[in-house]
Amino acid sequence: MFESIKNCSSEFTRRCGSYLKPFVSRNCFNPSILLTGDETLIAFRAFGETRTKPFRAYLLSTNGRESSVLDLSEAMEKFGITNVADPKLFSIGGEAWLTFNTGYSKTMNRLYILKVRPSLEEPRECTVENRQKVEKNWAFFEDQGGLRALYSIDPLVILDVNRGANDELRFQKCFEAERQQRRPLTIGTPMMKCDDGYMFIAHRKVQFLGKRLYFGVPAHLRIADGSYRMDLGAKRLIHDRRSLLGSWRKHNPNLISCTYFSGIARNGDDVILSYGINDLTYEFASVSEGFLWP
Repeated sequence: MFESIKNCSSEFTRRCGSYLKPFVSRNCFNPSILLTGDETLIAFRAFGETRTKPFRAYLLSTNGRESSVLDLSEAMEKFGITNVADPKLFSIGGEAWLTFNTGYSKTMNRLYILKVRPSLEEPRECTVENRQKVEKNWAFFEDQGGLRALYSIDPLVILDVNRGANDELRFQKCFEAERQQRRPLTIGTPMMKCDDGYMFIAHRKVQFLGKRLYFGVPAHLRIADGSYRMDLGAKRLIHDRRSLLGSWRKHNPNLISCTYFSGIARNGDDVILSYGINDLTYEFASVSEGFLWP
């Protein structure tokens, strides 16, 4: 049963939405939110000044009174990175980080993490042996005093890191479970810390006549004594039923529709979800943990 979160708004989420209003006419979509101290960070994609493809990536910072926007695509060009796709914010060691990839490639794309707070640093490429040709989303987290990454949901695969040359981060498998034969799931939001592990929103991908439909599934990575287990919630999260039908305007001709979850953060007792709708616009929702994982 689909669960609409269109009306799960609050004063805080409405304020978050207002920060991105200057970019509405530039097809702002897939925001990723992170709260750190008194600062709200939102990474998102939108057209540049010419309002033509390729999309650019931006990082908005606000303390509720003053806001600034960094053109991430421009900032990464000096490191030889010409495309910043799927920017997502996460926290490691109390610091704000961002992961992104270089989009679709006929040969092989690249995936990076980048510290953005307390200051913007150089991006670090993340590699793993026997990788896919196109790597999209890894979900990074801390465990046993080090950096790890959720690489796959089913089969459940966790990566551990060793530092390579030139600040490259070389990952290797440290945990792999047997496939549970679930329907295809992909990584959506970054991780949000909880008592016994991490919570996030995964994506269920449904194929129909060669086209794809995405919606959200609450997921819980449980950690105990170096072992990992993935539990899934029963809800199927969408913006609303109208959005399931998609839009006549499509940036991806293979897409039916998508409620694309790209950010998760705590705001007091609330869980803030940030997401894109059909690659055309965005929304923020405020829910309880009990709503997602009853």
